[in-house]
Amino acid sequence: MRVIVIGGGIAGLSVALGLARRGARVTLLERSLSWFAGASGVNAAIYRPLEDAAVMTAFARRNAVLLDELLGHRTSWLDARGLVFIGATKTVRRLVAEAADAGLRSQHWKGEVLLERLPVLEGGRWTEGLWLAAGGVIDLHRVARALEAACRRADVDLVLRAEVTQVARSGELWQVTVRGAPTQEADAVVLAAGAHSAKLGVLAGSALRLRTFKRTLALLEPEGPRVGHVVWDVTTETYFRRESGGVLACPCDDDPSGPDSTFSVSQDALASLGDKLQPVAPVLADSRVRRAWAGLRTFSEDGLPVLGADPDVAGLFWCTGFGGAGMTTGVALGDVAARAVLGDAVPRELAASRFGARSSLAPADASSRA
Repeated sequence: MRVIVIGGGIAGLSVALGLARRGARVTLLERSLSWFAGASGVNAAIYRPLEDAAVMTAFARRNAVLLDELLGHRTSWLDARGLVFIGATKTVRRLVAEAADAGLRSQHWKGEVLLERLPVLEGGRWTEGLWLAAGGVIDLHRVARALEAACRRADVDLVLRAEVTQVARSGELWQVTVRGAPTQEADAVVLAAGAHSAKLGVLAGSALRLRTFKRTLALLEPEGPRVGHVVWDVTTETYFRRESGGVLACPCDDDPSGPDSTFSVSQDALASLGDKLQPVAPVLADSRVRRAWAGLRTFSEDGLPVLGADPDVAGLFWCTGFGGAGMTTGVALGDVAARAVLGDAVPRELAASRFGARSSLAPADASSRA
């Protein structure tokens, strides 16, 4: 079976690897000059072991196992410094119960204990938090290199600078046209191009639609306590962590953007970050911004990934819509998408078919994940 995978981020590399390991002849096309050039390389690299949906928490756990196998050991790809969810008491206590149900090593921090462990929250409004031992920061570069190397060992044809201009069905085969290169043929096509997936789907005749949002990251230089853990405010949807001698923070902004939007940062987004940090960690709110950048996050109608066969177009498959959960779940999601191309079922919560034949995905609410 010949398969063309479009997109060289964590989704595309993972689905290509899964296909090649199962005997498919795979060509992977990436429009940029390097792998992880899009959203996969422009994010906060957070591993979040407890997700908003139970199915995604299961994929987070599976993802960690696959990365362990790929890189040899957990410490090869993860700085497990711990992740702390803070927020309204009712929400934190719900997460405490969910963490226990998922069998995650955790602690419920309250009052003085929370401030002792996270002095950066001094003067803030939250009094409870959930610490998850497995959370931390992913080494994006190591993951990208490991996936590329594994694809090469599996004989995936890896092609950079390959801008796809046409995806069309011709009889039993797909024809994929790349700017400045000969048209390629395949039995199946997998759209794993993040923000560009929806545009490619239109070319292929699909009715599925996705929405893309720009998300801002800012590297702050605060004067105050050191931030040891990853901290995620689940009520205001703001997170921050230690990075390069400063603090990397995100307001989880939701500026609707096209796939070719620049990664420029708006002053409104930076102002929003300060406004969100003020009642949570006042010492961070007025910090100098060393630098800031933005990335694109792609969402489906329900905020969950879109995997597997297109409901209308034979031979067209999806592996996209990861939102902000790509680093936490992407390798595992890609493996499931690969098996779907070869005939296996996809969890119904994530299957592209859940949106129905000839349906359009309505404009998505910006998910809480960033």
